[in-house]
Amino acid sequence: MNLKIACIAVAVSTISTAAMANEFDVKSVKVSGISGLKAVDILISRPSEPKATYKVVALGTGPEGSIVSVNTRYSEASGWVYTTRAVKCDSGRMKTLGSGETVAGMLKSKADTSWGPLIGGSSATQVAEIACSQNGKRLAGVQ
Repeated sequence: MNLKIACIAVAVSTISTAAMANEFDVKSVKVSGISGLKAVDILISRPSEPKATYKVVALGTGPEGSIVSVNTRYSEASGWVYTTRAVKCDSGRMKTLGSGETVAGMLKSKADTSWGPLIGGSSATQVAEIACSQNGKRLAGVQ
């Protein structure tokens, strides 16, 4: 199955769903307050969702000294979801900066206006743990 993705540079390309996460272009993500975004490829194990695949595809620095992660989720039932979050590792708080079925959709979506708690066992907390550890920090304060 092929899907069309519109990148921020307005270029449209057709790629297979299997290659979609690998084709994520970190240079196309331009979000205010994010710096030093670098591409990574970290698979996340979610035993509670055996038919879904989660990956962290980029990490950087965000607002108020937070760590920023971009992750993907894919399942045959629901398709692709791209999410950018900022995480405060020391307090277990997060803010979704964007989410959508395409990179362009993620970049156009509205960011949360306030920081919320990370809940133990959630996929957001798993991504936060990876983002913090990849930046030499320990995630604390998770509810």
